[in-house]
Amino acid sequence: MYWEDFLHVTAAAVENTVSSKRVDQFKEALGFHGIPAGHVPPTFVRTFSFGDIKGLTWPDAGMIHAEQEYDYYRPLVPEETLFCSQRIDKVVRKTGRSGEMAFIYLTQTGKDSAEQTVFISRRVLVWKAAGQRSEGVPE
Repeated sequence: MYWEDFLHVTAAAVENTVSSKRVDQFKEALGFHGIPAGHVPPTFVRTFSFGDIKGLTWPDAGMIHAEQEYDYYRPLVPEETLFCSQRIDKVVRKTGRSGEMAFIYLTQTGKDSAEQTVFISRRVLVWKAAGQRSEGVPE
């Protein structure tokens, strides 16, 4: 099984609520003091679940977060419910000093109850253990 086997397979959408309590905890944890109530930091979506890609087991260790970007079509609203999913759009393999690596380009999307896209998050993850066998994890 390889990361490429999961290209363009979209996870079933998962319901997430922009809980005011969790937003306040998030702001406090990041030291965002003085930000007005009701304002949701754009990186709050990192706390969401984006569903499971059928058959894919993510590794417990060895994955490195390389880069991330967000496109917002409107601000997040406290207490709204968003439906979030993810897919792998591209896999690039490279060999470096530490061995073989797989660069996994992941797109995560959040839509509102009217099915309008609220945000798109694009992430690049690096699987440094590429080429090694790990139970249930792609190589």
